Amino acid sequence: MPADVIRRLDVLRGKGMAAMYSWSCKRRYKTGFVWHDVSGDDILLPAQGSEYVLKGSLLLLRHSPQPAAAGRYSAFPFRQLLPPS
Repeated sequence: MPADVIRRLDVLRGKGMAAMYSWSCKRRYKTGFVWHDVSGDDILLPAQGSEYVLKGSLLLLRHSPQPAAAGRYSAFPFRQLLPPS
């Protein structure tokens, strides 16, 4: 995304905000619209007339915890909740 757009988003929403998202811009294609992924110094095209539409998708953390393996009990297995038979 162009540096001036990134600076403007950081001013409006807080420093580093633009880097937390993957960005797409809406543009006209044939009889409708498509979302075009933007990065680096890609040129942003108006969606219609002089209207620019951006969509940000939040990037996931790289070090998110792994899900528990299938078939393993959690720290508090369900069977401990059942009354003794």
